[in-house]
Amino acid sequence: FRRGKTMPEKSPLRIFISYGHDEYAELAERIKNDLHLKGYDSWFDRNRIQPGNYFDCEIEKGLIWLTEDKSRARFLYLMTPHSVRRPNGFCLNELAFAMMKELSIFPVMVQMCEPPLSICRIQWFDMQECFPPDEKADSYLESFKKLLQALEDDNWDFEGSTKSLLAKLDPIDFGPDMLRHLKDFTGREWLKKEIEEWLEGKRPGNKQVFWIKGKPGIGKTAISSWLASTMYEVVAAYFFRSDSPEKRDPVRFIHNLVYHMSTQVPEYREQLYALTFGVDHYLEKYKNDPNDLFNNLVILPLYRAGMKDRKTLAVVIDGLDEASEESGDNEIARLIARQLEKAPSWLKFIVTSRSEAGINAEL
Repeated sequence: FRRGKTMPEKSPLRIFISYGHDEYAELAERIKNDLHLKGYDSWFDRNRIQPGNYFDCEIEKGLIWLTEDKSRARFLYLMTPHSVRRPNGFCLNELAFAMMKELSIFPVMVQMCEPPLSICRIQWFDMQECFPPDEKADSYLESFKKLLQALEDDNWDFEGSTKSLLAKLDPIDFGPDMLRHLKDFTGREWLKKEIEEWLEGKRPGNKQVFWIKGKPGIGKTAISSWLASTMYEVVAAYFFRSDSPEKRDPVRFIHNLVYHMSTQVPEYREQLYALTFGVDHYLEKYKNDPNDLFNNLVILPLYRAGMKDRKTLAVVIDGLDEASEESGDNEIARLIARQLEKAPSWLKFIVTSRSEAGINAEL
């Protein structure tokens, strides 16, 4: 720098703390207080929302305040079973807003739970050993120090149990696509009720595929995005696109399926870690063989997990027709049909597509 010139001071970080009003709220308040002591500007609902004010409106003001300086904005998402609950969790609405505004999102695991699918590619920071913060002061202070550094550097690169799988599987990020279709979504509660009855085995035939067929433009992708965002039973989602060779690739489809399920089903994740030769061995060996790849990384680990009494879980597949070849052949439909015959009965698929001969023949 030239003599007499100094670097301009950075404005304080703006940190929105999203948390569940549960027994872990004490940790959220401690983080808020310590951020304040360090000179950070945070938004915390208990300080901002006055009695008599509309809760939703005040939260929206806080999120808008966050966007006024995006370079210094941080969305701190404290994850507990209460804060990630679907479909009626307030925190999920806050998270969706932060994603639509392309803000920096920092998930923190406070009590072990399944992260929302929309952010499952973001490595979370582990603060499970920091509660209660007063009783576990040493652990809390060490973690808070790392948290501050990550927030200031805008870098959330932590070692974690899912990081190695993320690197190996490199799943496609469908979060922006989902949010775009969810923005103006409304209604369809009747459809959700039918799907819930199907998941509970109350519909005739108890089929493993719930197939939503319709012409282009009726909102199939919006429905898929809505189901993936609001239904707790959905453990993976994939969106096929005819104009994207990557998104039409059967192997990439399996990569996403494996990674999503690993973040949502702990028993399955443990079986992936326990594979004798490791996940990367199967990714290389069967990189040109989707059927064997699906069998070794999906079907077999699910069976080895021994989840016979597990409640029904679902995978959402949107736009299956967009994976069709010009000849009408659809390798993905054939893959699903063959593999579901071997899959546990509690694993089901929700599929959207146009009505096509190639898909009809398989499903």
